[in-house]
Amino acid sequence: MRLQTEPVQRKLAIPLALQNGFLSAASNLTSGLVGLLGSIIIVRSLDATQYGHLSYLLWLSATLSALGMLAFPHALTKISAELRGAGRADDAHRLEYWVFRWLLIINVVIGMGVVLFGIVSARNMTYLSMIGGVLVVNAVNRVLCSRYYAQQRYRRVTWSSMATSLAQVLLVILFAWVRPKIPEFFFALLAPGLASTVILAQGLRPWRTQSTRNPGRQVVSQYVRYLLPASIVLVSEVIVWQRSGLFFLKQYSSDAQIGYFSLAYTFYSMVLSLGWALANGFYPAVSNYFGAGRTSAIIREVRRGLVILVLYSAPVMYGGLVGIGTALKLVYGLKMAPAIPVAEILLVGLVPGVASSIFAVTLNAGGEIWQNVKIGTIMAILNLSLDLLVIPRHMAVGAAAASTVTQIINTLLLGWMVVHRHHVDLPYWAIVRIGVAGFLTMYLIPRVTSALLPSNLASFALSMVVGGLAYVLVVWKFRWFSSGLSLFGE
Repeated sequence: MRLQTEPVQRKLAIPLALQNGFLSAASNLTSGLVGLLGSIIIVRSLDATQYGHLSYLLWLSATLSALGMLAFPHALTKISAELRGAGRADDAHRLEYWVFRWLLIINVVIGMGVVLFGIVSARNMTYLSMIGGVLVVNAVNRVLCSRYYAQQRYRRVTWSSMATSLAQVLLVILFAWVRPKIPEFFFALLAPGLASTVILAQGLRPWRTQSTRNPGRQVVSQYVRYLLPASIVLVSEVIVWQRSGLFFLKQYSSDAQIGYFSLAYTFYSMVLSLGWALANGFYPAVSNYFGAGRTSAIIREVRRGLVILVLYSAPVMYGGLVGIGTALKLVYGLKMAPAIPVAEILLVGLVPGVASSIFAVTLNAGGEIWQNVKIGTIMAILNLSLDLLVIPRHMAVGAAAASTVTQIINTLLLGWMVVHRHHVDLPYWAIVRIGVAGFLTMYLIPRVTSALLPSNLASFALSMVVGGLAYVLVVWKFRWFSSGLSLFGE
């Protein structure tokens, strides 16, 4: 007698790369929301000019930190993951310690130089002293993060980031109550990075004696060959993505205009960084596949990643275009209303900006970093030219327009390069369907609903909820998320 068995139901398995992307996104979401709360408190404690001055100081700190680290941590994630993919974990350990040692030395020297400049010039000495210390802390933090990323262990990085965000907002609340001044807020936003570094260090085994030896020449050569072009790309990204417009706003406008642009960019960067976090989970996986020579797996991850990123970014972009004006006026007050058109222009570039991350990951991890260098250099020149052309006349709005135009062109060039160099057949039809669904549910429905209901906060919130539920229903109905994991039926 033949036994009949029930068909086995296959559970949807979420790939490790996407799991790590979700962890990274959860970290960024928490950091973004907590940072948003902190920015609300700070903006309501300062006027637009004071907030603009604080924003410029934070931008200066972030820029010096990025230039002090260049692509050392980024290249470490890439090469260490490749070495592990090739079964060379000992070489990866030696490289990690070697990078840690040199990056620490470099940033100690730069930090001391920044502090010395503040002492000699007697200008902004308090701020420059804090920046000098933060450079060293950030360098250690980033190397530790790279070690986790290379091993595809994202959980502790997520927890440390969340702890840092919580500490930041608690300090902001404390200083807003006790002494709401620029130096105190600046300290509150920079100091908690030390706590994150301690948490990360506790979760890693100390370097073994054999790991403290210098890596072999072949490993160092492999690392440096990637480090050089990756650092050039990073410099261009500092110009294109890290608000180079702030520098020109400082030269051609006022601190208030810096405040408007920074506030709008706070909203934009929060949703942009969530998309980048999702793509970040694919980076060590693609590097690992590259080290193992699995070309088909790299192509699969690119297509999968692009679908997931558009599923996220399309509704956020359309919903943001509908609701950003109401949100900014409600949260920050009418004094920051000039930031509304700035935020709307930035949001137009959200989907391209998010999509560009998976293209950049593919080129970098797939051995095509010099192609990214070429595109990054062109984009940096374009962005700086647009800044000089439009910021003197249009100020914060011009800075947003220059940024958005550059980001769209950057994505088109990166996408073309991925298709041309790696022969990836992008899921164009899937992207179009997701985009149409996002427009109908998160733009059209809220617009129509708001027009039919009384003009108040409750009606606005209801229209956004209805649109969001409609989008989720469409995604669930057509199984786009689960299909995205299998590349829309592949």
